[in-house]
Amino acid sequence: LGTGGLGLFIGAFYGLAAAGAENRVQRIDEERTRRPITTNELEDHNRDIDRRDDWRTAAIISTAVGGTLALGGLALFIFDKPNVAVLPPRSVEPGDKKKEMPIEVTGVRAFPLLGGDVMGAGFSAKF
Repeated sequence: LGTGGLGLFIGAFYGLAAAGAENRVQRIDEERTRRPITTNELEDHNRDIDRRDDWRTAAIISTAVGGTLALGGLALFIFDKPNVAVLPPRSVEPGDKKKEMPIEVTGVRAFPLLGGDVMGAGFSAKF
């Protein structure tokens, strides 16, 4: 849901950027009907058209992906009910103390540690 919401937000941002570029294109088009435009204005016009198209494409893709993720997350939130077994709490009888189990050692082994500048001994035990 969060990623889908972020995608929708980014799509809205791209849509606003595309609308801003479209406004600049329309302003130059209106100027063109009143007077001849300069080469710089024509270059700005063409650059704004390219930007508008790029922003619009990004807005469509971001909104589509974000909407799909948001709808998928919403569907999982609504319909995916995990199967969780709820166990009743254990009852503790008064006076019932934990019995400690004795530790039984099944084997102890000693071994030397030799190598390089190291000399010593170690041991291991199995419980």
